[in-house]
Amino acid sequence: MSVEKYFGKRSYVSVAAFRKNLLSYVLSSEQAVDRTKTPVPAGYTPTAGVTVQPTGGEIKPRNGTGGTVEGFEFSAALDGALFASWLDGFGVVFSASKLNSSIRDQKIDQNSNLVVLDTKTPINGLSGLSNSITVYYEKRGFSARVSQRHRSAFTATTRDIFFRPTSRSQGSDKVVDMQVGYAFEDSSKYKGLSLLLQVNNLTDTGTTNFKTPGNLDVPDPTQLVPNYNYRFGRQILAGLNYKF
Repeated sequence: MSVEKYFGKRSYVSVAAFRKNLLSYVLSSEQAVDRTKTPVPAGYTPTAGVTVQPTGGEIKPRNGTGGTVEGFEFSAALDGALFASWLDGFGVVFSASKLNSSIRDQKIDQNSNLVVLDTKTPINGLSGLSNSITVYYEKRGFSARVSQRHRSAFTATTRDIFFRPTSRSQGSDKVVDMQVGYAFEDSSKYKGLSLLLQVNNLTDTGTTNFKTPGNLDVPDPTQLVPNYNYRFGRQILAGLNYKF
């Protein structure tokens, strides 16, 4: 459900709310597989004193329990000319959302083969809070914009040293991007030519991955320690476009 109000040609304010009912949450778990019919390599001789197990573990997706995902979002785009004539060309675009879910990241009890229901870790990939804001100027061929996006901490599935799926807590991050450009006007002899400079991750912000000591399945949000620090660096792009 959403409510929207539009102003002029480039401005609006919107509020939206939603709720989704999920019947099942798909997770990965190690399940026993019958290996008795697996062919033995020719010439293989069993090691003395070693008993070959008839079953082996295999990681497969399976259905967990379900629940709800709900939240609301506020977004707005405002043209500076709405407030003052000298702000013509300036503008701002903003959005923010808050999400919540009754589903928790799930794991399997290796003894009972049942889903463990009492974990406190949020559903995989869900950030409770996220927002983005862009301030821009566009007039007489010139364009410039600075954007910032933020998301709160979330659970992420990755691979351990044995390439098995495991959950980690990804710390919150905030990234700033910038873009400036100029497009020559139709009256110019360079009509059709435009220049662009774009910088991604302007402030060279990194992010941190967390884990729970001794727990390789699902991280406990109350017992987190840094696991890895990632720094992706700053990316600078320059472009030239020409339209015939």
